[in-house]
Order: sequence, then structure tokens, then C-alpha cells
Amino acid sequence: MIRPTKIEYGTHHWPIVAGCRHGADTCAISADCWARGMARRFHKDFTPTLHPARLNDPMPRKPGARILVSFTGDMFGEWWLTPELGEWDRLVFRCLTIVTMHPEHNFLFLTKNPSAYRLFHPWPKNAWVGASITGAESRQVQQARLDALRRVEGAGVLWLSYEPMLGPLMVDNLEGIGWLVIGAQAGKGRRVPLRAEVGHTWDLADNCSPVIPIWEKDNVRDRRLYLPWDAVQELPFDRMQAD
Repeated sequence: MIRPTKIEYGTHHWPIVAGCRHGADTCAISADCWARGMARRFHKDFTPTLHPARLNDPMPRKPGARILVSFTGDMFGEWWLTPELGEWDRLVFRCLTIVTMHPEHNFLFLTKNPSAYRLFHPWPKNAWVGASITGAESRQVQQARLDALRRVEGAGVLWLSYEPMLGPLMVDNLEGIGWLVIGAQAGKGRRVPLRAEVGHTWDLADNCSPVIPIWEKDNVRDRRLYLPWDAVQELPFDRMQAD
């Protein structure tokens, strides 16, 4: 069901799908994975699984919720694009219909495979559609994810999750991106990047016009990871209202 979440920038979590098949080439597996840890907590494996019954979960009564959709897995991972998982696209279409029916809330989507977003368009205005980059990927992979995200049509916010920050963010620029979330690696074996590795991120954010709203997760703020500005946790509409 839709429950409150401890993820700082969300208010609730809606686990329509769970699990993933990302390997070492696409995911930071040297430290604890939050989603995998949640699966272990409930004595379940991490096999990608659809949960269509959860589409019937009641929405929060109070308007203004920021609902994280299926952060216990990757809802748009490439493994869904196979014949044996043919019910996946129907589930996503039904999900987006429900999102459209609840404009009083915002729904956040995030994937390491943003090219799959193109299968669903236009996106609802209350959808915040994101791509994940950790800094462990090559420049080509990072740029490809960002370019795929920019091709999403209709969404209210396109956002980039730079988490866990394991190395440099090497994309050309962040134009067209409406929100940047920055988080450090957590768990056993976590890696704290060197100043030289993450400094380019601050240049990208500062030089992009207009300046992008930024949410620094607490684990970045607590470790003082070379931030050139005062600590900030800003949502996209905060900047819109200020303007």
C-alpha cells in the first residue's frame, strides 16, 4: 500500500513493482542497496515482480503529497521489455491514468533506463520524471541517459538523481533539467569521492540557466562533501514560486 517514506524528498512510497536486475555495469553494488535491503527485511528476494493489486491503493487524503513510485526497484528497467513480462506496459499505462486522476499530488519516477520512458507519452503534468546517474558510469552512458530523459514529453519536472555520488558527473550541461538531487553512498563499503571528482557537478549546476533547484540529501550535508554553497533542500516549485 501507499505508505509514508523516510526518503527525504518524498512523503509516500507506492510499490507497484519491486526488484531489479542491474549488475555492476549499471549499479553501485559495493555498498548496501536500499531497495535490496528492504526486500531482505521482508524475507523476499529481489526478482523483478509486478504488483498490479497495488494500483487500487487509496491515495493520501491531504493534497500535496510527493509519492515515490516503485523506488523498491527499477520500474523501467530493460528486463521488462521481454515477452514473458508483457503485462508490464499495461500496468504502467494504468498507473499513469491514476496519476492523471490525482492532480492534487505529485508522483516521482526514477530509472537507470530512461529510454523506456519514450513508450509512454504524453506524461501527466504532475509526474516528475527522473534519471539516475552515480558517477560510476562512462561519460557516454551518462550523456545517453540525460539525452533520453530530455526526450520525455509532457512531464511537469524532468529531474536528475546524482546518487550515490561515486565519481564525476560528466554530462555536457544540465539544460532542460528542472531539479537535481545529490546523495552520497551509504552502507558498508561506501566510497566518499575526491574533491576533484565531484567539483564539476557544482560548475554544471551554477552555470546552467536558469539555476537548477537542488536537493542535497542529509548524508551529503553531514559529510561536508565540498559544497560551494550553503546547504539547501529545495523543491522545484519552491523556485517557481520565488520567481
